[in-house]
Amino acid sequence: MSGRMSLGIRIPRDGDVLQLATLVKNISHMSQDRLIKLSCTVCKRTNYWSEKNKKKVERKIELKKFCEWCMKRTTHKESKK
Repeated sequence: MSGRMSLGIRIPRDGDVLQLATLVKNISHMSQDRLIKLSCTVCKRTNYWSEKNKKKVERKIELKKFCEWCMKRTTHKESKK
């Protein structure tokens, strides 16, 4: 079975599990008052979370990111929590 289940779902290798654990650890250490949501302007789904210094940056952030639902690069705007 080397890395696969009978349903075709891939079981991550040890390195992948460590990367996932590191990612979860980094997200949990983000300051909640600096955390913002980035939502796709086309499908309105929240795809990304990021940090922002709200004292220095007063405008809403707008970035071009890849939307997994639209399957293309779209503009993502900061939205309410």
